[in-house]
Amino acid sequence: MTQNLLNQTNQSLLNQTNQSLLRTQKQHQGRDKNITAKEVKKATPQRKKKRQASAEISTPPKAHSSSSQFKTPTHSTSSAKPYQLVVLMTGCDLDLPATDRKVLNKVGIKIVEHPMKTVNCLMAPTILRTEKFLKALSMSPKYIISPLFISDVLGTLDTYKKINEFDSVKPKLENYGIAESFNFKKDHKVADLFINAGRANRKESDCVSKLIEGSNNSLFEGMSFNISSKINGGVYLISSIIESFGCESSFPFDMKSKKIARSKSDDDDNGTRYLLCTSSKEDVKLRKHFKSLLNEGEKFRVVEWNWVIRCIFNTGIVDDKYILEEGTI
Repeated sequence: MTQNLLNQTNQSLLNQTNQSLLRTQKQHQGRDKNITAKEVKKATPQRKKKRQASAEISTPPKAHSSSSQFKTPTHSTSSAKPYQLVVLMTGCDLDLPATDRKVLNKVGIKIVEHPMKTVNCLMAPTILRTEKFLKALSMSPKYIISPLFISDVLGTLDTYKKINEFDSVKPKLENYGIAESFNFKKDHKVADLFINAGRANRKESDCVSKLIEGSNNSLFEGMSFNISSKINGGVYLISSIIESFGCESSFPFDMKSKKIARSKSDDDDNGTRYLLCTSSKEDVKLRKHFKSLLNEGEKFRVVEWNWVIRCIFNTGIVDDKYILEEGTI
């Protein structure tokens, strides 16, 4: 009888425990449903934002008109970088530590120290005649911009560190065109680089646009130059610059020279023999010596370094005031 009472008591306790467990489970299920519902409400807009951010990165920006100095670069979903720039800087008062270069590289801006084929962006405070600037033009850069661009990119990255956030507020290349950095009326040295600078169709922006469109590495293709040892910068430097624009050959030339550089081409234009020298009295004798080594019927042209510079900035062989002498023997 005592055993029956114990069994009844145990069964009653077991039933109470099961009922308590069921009530607790239902309460937890209710709370779980409420939490899940709240989480869904919060999570849904976050996923939408992520999809929108992804779309902003992968969708190319609208192309600018052909009259623009340059087009904004596009980037693919594989790189997911706001820019695709290989930048050569010259004349810039910017000291970029390794940490800044690493940050710039994350958004698609690679800074290089020397001219190379991959360079697509030239950065300078204004139009310059430096070795880097000139050689970079032979690489057919797509953009020539002010160093303020880098400063603004780094400043923006200080606030927007995530790439998708930065991409929506990134500095636009078209706002940093180098044409805004100079004025032909005030910067006479820059104006002298461009033929008819300042006229209706030769404004600062027009000249820069044509410079970007026309610069290439075949400007002096098939041509050979004899270079005076008196020329500023030295024969080696001058040779390296004109050869980057396709010059066939270049040689030092002085009063002891017994041969002149001749191009292999028989073309009328490229068959002209060139002497690159100064306008000084010392080089007047050199010009006579140069002509004495030419054969009868050969064409010649004696030019200053400024003539080469004007050819580069006007993207073609020019006839102008820096041709010291020309003719046929």
